[in-house]
Amino acid sequence: MSIYPLYKEVFPPTVVDSVVCAAFTSPSDVNVIVARTSFLQIYRFVEDVELITEENTGEDESNLVQELGKDDDQNFLFPTLKPAANPSSSKTAHLELVAQYKLFGNIASMGVVRTISSGINGMDSLLLSFKDAKISLLEWSLATNSIVTVSIHYYEREEFKTEFLANTCPTELRVDPSNRCAVLNFYGNKLAILPFRQEDTANLSEEEIAKIASNFPYLRSIVFDVSSIDSQIKIKNVIDMEFLYGCHEPTLAILFESYQTWPGKSNSIKDTCSVITVTLDISKQKYPVVFTRDTLPQTCLKLIPVPDSMGVIIIAADAIIYIDDSSLGIGIAVNTFASPTTKFPLDTTYEKLGLALEGSYHVILDNKDILLSLSDGDLYVIKLVENEETVTGIRLEEAGNSTLPSCACKFSKGYFILGSRLGDSHLIKYHSSKKDQEKQKTNDYKFIICDTLVNVGPIVDMAFGELAYPESQLHIIQKNLEIVTCSGYSEESSLCIFHRNINPIVNNFFPMEDCTNIWTVSCRDSMFAESSGTKIDSDFFDKYLFISKKDKTMVLGCGEELQELQQTDFYTDGPTINVGCLLNGTRILQVYDHGLRFVDNEGKLSQLIPINETFEKGLIVFANIVDPYVLLLFDNGDISLMKVDERTKNIEFHLRPERINVIPTVSCCIYRDDTDLFSLVKDATPKFSFLKSDQKRKTSIHLSPMNLDDVEFDDLCKGFQTQNLNESIDANPDNKMEIDIEVKLDESPQVLGEVNEENVSGKVEKVKEATYWCTLFKQDGSLEIFKLPEFKEVFLFPHFDLSPSVLFDFASRQNLNSTSQKSEIKEILLINFGKKSKEPYLVARTSVGDIIIYKAYQYIPGIDVFDPFQKSQSQTELSERLAVRFSRVSQEYISRETIYSDIHDKPVSKRSTQQEPNNDINQFDDASERRNFRLEQITRKIIPFSNIGGYNGVFVAGVKPVWLLIANNNFLRSHPMSADGEIKCFTQFHNVHCKQGFLYANHENILRLSELPSDFRYDMEWPVKKIPLRRTSYGIEYHAEMQVYALATSVPVEFILRDENGDPINDVEQGKHGDQLLPDTLKFSLELISPVTWETVDRYDFMEDEQILCIKCVNLQTKSTSSGRKSFIAVGTGFFRGEDVGMRGNVYVFEIIEVVPEPDNPQTNHKYKLLCHEEVKGSVTAICDVKGYLLTCVGPKIFIRAFEDNDRLISVAFIDIQIYGNSVISVKDYILLGDVYKSVWFLGFQEEPAKLILVGKDYHSLEVSCLNYLIDEPMLYIVVADMDKNIHLFQYAPYNVQSFAGQKLIRRGDFHVGAQVKTMLSMPKKELIRNSPIDQGGSRYLEEDTSGSKLLCLCGTLDGSISIITPIPERMYKRLQLLHSKMVTGIQHVAGLNPKAFRLLNSKQKLAINPAKGVLDGDLLFQFQNLAMHRQKEMTKHIGTTVERIIDDLLAVQESCDYF
Repeated sequence: MSIYPLYKEVFPPTVVDSVVCAAFTSPSDVNVIVARTSFLQIYRFVEDVELITEENTGEDESNLVQELGKDDDQNFLFPTLKPAANPSSSKTAHLELVAQYKLFGNIASMGVVRTISSGINGMDSLLLSFKDAKISLLEWSLATNSIVTVSIHYYEREEFKTEFLANTCPTELRVDPSNRCAVLNFYGNKLAILPFRQEDTANLSEEEIAKIASNFPYLRSIVFDVSSIDSQIKIKNVIDMEFLYGCHEPTLAILFESYQTWPGKSNSIKDTCSVITVTLDISKQKYPVVFTRDTLPQTCLKLIPVPDSMGVIIIAADAIIYIDDSSLGIGIAVNTFASPTTKFPLDTTYEKLGLALEGSYHVILDNKDILLSLSDGDLYVIKLVENEETVTGIRLEEAGNSTLPSCACKFSKGYFILGSRLGDSHLIKYHSSKKDQEKQKTNDYKFIICDTLVNVGPIVDMAFGELAYPESQLHIIQKNLEIVTCSGYSEESSLCIFHRNINPIVNNFFPMEDCTNIWTVSCRDSMFAESSGTKIDSDFFDKYLFISKKDKTMVLGCGEELQELQQTDFYTDGPTINVGCLLNGTRILQVYDHGLRFVDNEGKLSQLIPINETFEKGLIVFANIVDPYVLLLFDNGDISLMKVDERTKNIEFHLRPERINVIPTVSCCIYRDDTDLFSLVKDATPKFSFLKSDQKRKTSIHLSPMNLDDVEFDDLCKGFQTQNLNESIDANPDNKMEIDIEVKLDESPQVLGEVNEENVSGKVEKVKEATYWCTLFKQDGSLEIFKLPEFKEVFLFPHFDLSPSVLFDFASRQNLNSTSQKSEIKEILLINFGKKSKEPYLVARTSVGDIIIYKAYQYIPGIDVFDPFQKSQSQTELSERLAVRFSRVSQEYISRETIYSDIHDKPVSKRSTQQEPNNDINQFDDASERRNFRLEQITRKIIPFSNIGGYNGVFVAGVKPVWLLIANNNFLRSHPMSADGEIKCFTQFHNVHCKQGFLYANHENILRLSELPSDFRYDMEWPVKKIPLRRTSYGIEYHAEMQVYALATSVPVEFILRDENGDPINDVEQGKHGDQLLPDTLKFSLELISPVTWETVDRYDFMEDEQILCIKCVNLQTKSTSSGRKSFIAVGTGFFRGEDVGMRGNVYVFEIIEVVPEPDNPQTNHKYKLLCHEEVKGSVTAICDVKGYLLTCVGPKIFIRAFEDNDRLISVAFIDIQIYGNSVISVKDYILLGDVYKSVWFLGFQEEPAKLILVGKDYHSLEVSCLNYLIDEPMLYIVVADMDKNIHLFQYAPYNVQSFAGQKLIRRGDFHVGAQVKTMLSMPKKELIRNSPIDQGGSRYLEEDTSGSKLLCLCGTLDGSISIITPIPERMYKRLQLLHSKMVTGIQHVAGLNPKAFRLLNSKQKLAINPAKGVLDGDLLFQFQNLAMHRQKEMTKHIGTTVERIIDDLLAVQESCDYF
């Protein structure tokens, strides 16, 4: 028997490794592209129009930060960043997330280049390099609104690998500033040059241009060894390289070290670094040397090319040096270590600063000034002092303090971004104040933080505990657990709290039987509405609450308290279909199944429209109210449109074409567009005039492999003669432009001069008239959009029910093949939502509860030459069509409801247990059956909301309720809310007691009045709350009995050297070296954190130089409780006093006791009580409990200690291990131990007589980072994470022949995670809860064996990601394994990466064993649900199963960890 494991990342990485800027998604955009290890995010930089007022100048900095849309938590983070001197004129900016992609590989470096293929549209391409030696060239496709992989370049040839077992040198990618070539430095001394085509197309004919563009945008790569550049100079050990600016040929400066040295040798060998600049003559493959400089300090780290010159600045660990082709070099020392370690002449003016320049990053500001961000967050400006073109000196000025950097990038005028792995990344605006340059003493740069990219990494430790709320909140429904992590470092350290679900704060609740739908209406007096203009003020509280039941409607007034109103003219004798406001919020329209009532704000009837049988329409089942239109859907599939007449204040039927009702409509809605995105092709064309002339664009075709599945489009385009892309599109005759007057777009990316419609949608100066569009989804699966009021068809997509990746316009209806299958989509809604700027989204829900989301984007057919959907239609035909397409938004969360899994391996979902009802109500004989069927028809699950807690979006009710909302970064996130079970109906609610809240009814018929928690961020994959600590945190443990957290933290203090007696050694020469870099040490504390307010309620400080190495909540034997066991907090420490003093440590045992709280703070009711403190010889590196005893690792020994009389520890057993145990965990009386070098040990503990026995171990060397166990009863696997970013699975199998009777642990699986796992938690696996179908009674056949315990592992990584490893049933594993192999080859992966190769075991050493594999990659499998329906069917058909079965399996994985 064995366990079948699956790995799935549930929260993506958040650390920022590198950042570049480009015009990537459109020629007018400024994009910031962020690499978060294996996660690529593309942001749009948007400059805000809003101005900061004068009052905020001066001291009130917190106001400024608040102004820029930050949380309360962050307004004290950056005390030294000054607000702008003259803020009234300054604009701020923010970043909006456009797209994000999960890559199967870690991005090593990025570059931006403009090739001839992307340059045709005036856009940049992106170069990504990956570990070892791969480069991918990516472009953005305007036609599909997604990334396209143009080419993959692979240099990992065997002949280059001779001296390397593993590649220790990171690959560095550099791009020539003039886009002529890119250079990759790999395997230490190898260089690969990737040249780009550079044809000047100005004076060529159309045929020649087409011929050029039809080639690939690059030429053949050149690979050579750096040592071959110059035979005299021995170039090796390349440290850094950079292209110089403004050279006729690409010129590369290389910093290298021919002979390596180290500080112990510095007396005999020093100044070993050199710089050589070479010209890359690509056509002749010759590399002439321009100039060289030798004898530079051996601590040189990196090069910074200086703009508009041949010069380059060299950053060394303790000096800054400038060299160019005319000067031998000038430099300044920045600390006192520089002068003794180098003979290079340095100016010592600045050595008093005592800076360390390792790990610093630079941004080039205006006029050759360079901003240097040091590893501790300090900012300095390097200024070159010039005298008639020659540089005569270097000035260094302090400029403030920011985040701890990992990368930096300048973009757009006056902005740069500082990325960080250890804290949040910041978008910073700078401006310089011109002062007298001669006698300038003050700093002339000012910085403002405009936006923040939140980072929850690196996760050093994590714990899960129960949610705690203040006692004032009595009515609580929520998931019972939350994850708390220690993240960040130093000033950037924080506690992060993760919830997977949104947990509403319930203010009140009351029972309400048979509730099917609810609405709130805020209505105003017509007099007031006219005087206040058109904008509805947000301060209007809701006036009426409508509750629709099975046989009646209740109307309640929303005053101080909810009370039912009697004297109104509202319809109350049956269920209501919809309620809404018309005439600018002054009249209320109530729609019921056989009529409409138009009522004024006092509840008096002003117009009644009955729908009689003479109408021959049947009954109304749906109404969509969008002022001034009302759209009605009848139960026979017909639709009618009504409009309010502004003059007569009455509702009238609006004309509509007859053929609209030929095919019955399933769902419909009206969309009000105020974003100016929905426009016809003829109106939108001027917007795209920044692209080059049509004549040029249409003929230039490029053979780039599209990022699209061919099968998908063959299916979609059946019956169309899809025209070959090479045929030209008939352009408008007016477009005959001369090619000579084309815009020059091949220069540097355009800088945003001003804010225009393209970059800030919805914030245009002149108010555009809103347009109205009617969207219909028909029974044959087609989606149609009509322009109102003319009711003219402008968009048609015939196979919407297949949910493909892109919806594009089919302009003609001839020979459309209708799909035979019945439509699964039950409801659609096209709606505008967003936080800063609104965007249209199309949300659809299927009968089984799947949610499909599309985002609209503007596109004119013909502007993208690589458009896969281009068809032979003349421009005149298209001019009256809608210039919009929809791209599918991929999402991880599966909202499908599974009812039941039968014994024959097929899950039976709702659709197959109850046959699809016909759209005919007459099939039912019984009246109650007919009524239930009608109720099913009229209940709507997709409910939009305009303001709940400041957010707008859509709530999808049902068995698995989900919020779709957009927070600060303007990216759609789906957050489930499954704490309260099925939700039947929902509406927003705003009154005195519950401001911007919501009201919903659950399956127990209870109405809950709730609010959205305001202290969480909703712009990440999970709702996250971040509590800044401002001190480094190392470990966190949850004490379940007292419901508090124990947290280990430290702050830096000055190190005092002491002798063996502990007396400080007085350094006689201390006065002389006051400005040296003296060492710091850390002062550690153990804090007690309340989970209600997240503040420290108690603290225990440790001794000087004593550091906490491990912390654990242990369950020990004690006589003070009836059960004989109690939980304590155990801490292991060590004293760090330099290498001359012997190591020793301490073991502490704390009890958490309840005390009387302080009068004003009820949370201070717990304190630490130190019960026992024992000194040991050696540091205590790992700690845990086993059968009520305390186990400690002290150096290379393990001790088991009994806790006697609650005040002392007595050793009862010990065993010797090899080097250094760094993680230990126990299961019953077995112990799993991880050694920092010698892999895993499996020990047994026997009580009588007490002894420790080595049961088995792994004999291969492995650097263990942390370990835990995985259980699928009766099997136990040991899960081990190593320092090479892998996870290994071992099993103790004494009956296996290879295990030598159990002495050797058998390797059962290995998997490359791509991030170092630092902490693991074991928790019980949650089984998928299925509802039994009605007709089957209570019998349930489950495939999963629910007997026996199953435990999964939750992993936290140093990249800020959280993942799970879970055991799954064997049959499910076999199915998913087949699907996995299909998906590796069956779908296109971003950047052309191979998921299978990425997940192979990765190691620095040559492995003595073959990889065992055996772990499924859930990240790849979960992409299955975002495929089009017919692709899913085709894949599952190949592997002999059904789509429902696979989705059910993925659902079981998703729900296995659904505690949070």
